[in-house]
Amino acid sequence: MQVKKSYTESDKTTLYNGNIEIAATPYTKVKFGKYNAIGPGCQFVSINHDYVFPGLQYTMYIEMFGDDHPGVKLNTKKHNPGGIEVGSGCWFGNGVFVCAGVKIGNGTVIGAHSVVTKNTRPHSIMVGNPAKEIKRRYTDEMVVFLESDEGR
Repeated sequence: MQVKKSYTESDKTTLYNGNIEIAATPYTKVKFGKYNAIGPGCQFVSINHDYVFPGLQYTMYIEMFGDDHPGVKLNTKKHNPGGIEVGSGCWFGNGVFVCAGVKIGNGTVIGAHSVVTKNTRPHSIMVGNPAKEIKRRYTDEMVVFLESDEGR
C-alpha cells in the first residue's frame, strides 16, 4: 500500500524494519514520535469502513469520484475514532496491528502479533489479542522521572 506522506508524521529517527502498512486519511493521520523501532509486517490502520453509508469503501470512493467519502466528512467519534499517535522510544514486534484512535505511550514495547485496541500507559509491555499490559518496563518512580521534563 502506498502512503501519502501528508497522512503520516514521522522523522528519520524511527526505524522501519521491512514492509509495514499505514492506512490513514487527512482526518485520521498516523503520528510517530522519535526513536521508534517497528518490526516487519506491522499495520497502523486509522480508518474504518463507514457502516452507515451504504456505498463504497473510502479508497474505492476516492478513486471513482475524486472526492472525500461522505462518511469521512461527518468526522464524528461514532464513525471516525481518530488517528493513531505513537510516543517516542517504542518497540513494535513483528506483525503488530494498531487500531484507529489509539495512543501508544512513550517507551511502550508491543509483542509480536499483538492487536492494540486501546491506549497504552508509558513504558508498558503489551502482548496479546487484544493487547494487555503484562508489566511496566520500569518502576512507577522511574516512569514519573522519564516522563518529566528532567527525564527527557
